[in-house]
Amino acid sequence: MKVKDIMTTRGLVTANPHDTLDLAAQVMLWAGVSHLPVVHHGRLVGVLSERDLIGRHTEEETVEVAMTVPPVTIGPEADLEAAAHELLERGISYLPVVGTGDGLVGVLTASDLLAHRVRRRMRVAGPPAGGLATREVVTIAATDDLVSAVSRMSAGGFRHLPVVDGDGRLVGMLSDRDVRTAVGSPAVALDFANARARVRSLRVGDVMARDVVTVGSDASFAEIARSLADHRIGAVPVTDDDGRVVGIVSYVDVLRAVAGE
Repeated sequence: MKVKDIMTTRGLVTANPHDTLDLAAQVMLWAGVSHLPVVHHGRLVGVLSERDLIGRHTEEETVEVAMTVPPVTIGPEADLEAAAHELLERGISYLPVVGTGDGLVGVLTASDLLAHRVRRRMRVAGPPAGGLATREVVTIAATDDLVSAVSRMSAGGFRHLPVVDGDGRLVGMLSDRDVRTAVGSPAVALDFANARARVRSLRVGDVMARDVVTVGSDASFAEIARSLADHRIGAVPVTDDDGRVVGIVSYVDVLRAVAGE
């Protein structure tokens, strides 16, 4: 199959290079996305991600100073295998799809590829959760303040943090989307002045998702893939019989294993 067969073409939101980062952050929030294609005079000129906003003065700076240039793109006629290889090789989760004259015609994400594989009931073989999960899991407590949590996510390049109690049992999950919903942009939470005004009293427990999808260490590879695809989530914690976090599996881990079949 081709990229054009599964790419998203409707409801695309974009940014202009001269938009403020504050406006771009709000567009991400409203649209529920973590990346924005940057289009100028009908051409794709860059990509702005939430991570690009961290540490920036969003009210003063413009998109063009923070966006990734040149953008990594793919064509609509490319094979899905080529798209998956590009994502893994580059360590990214998002590909703008461009046509003639670098015009934006759609977007493709790692989640789209995984969901497609599961929907088509293609062979999804790989190691069980215990052999696939990242063991060195960074966690956080529900009572920790949100600013500290975002700093930890930024420093480690994490998009998800399991939230645990004093015994290491899972009580929730904090994602970059949860932060964006709460404060408009992760960058806001790292700006001390804005943090005092907008998130001074927020704790992780106020923002985290409480109904968390989990798997056990013996969960099959197919079960993990379906959990990620069906719930449209980026990572799933691996827990033991007592609910303690023993690992975490992301869609990148799954795609990497699939590509290595």
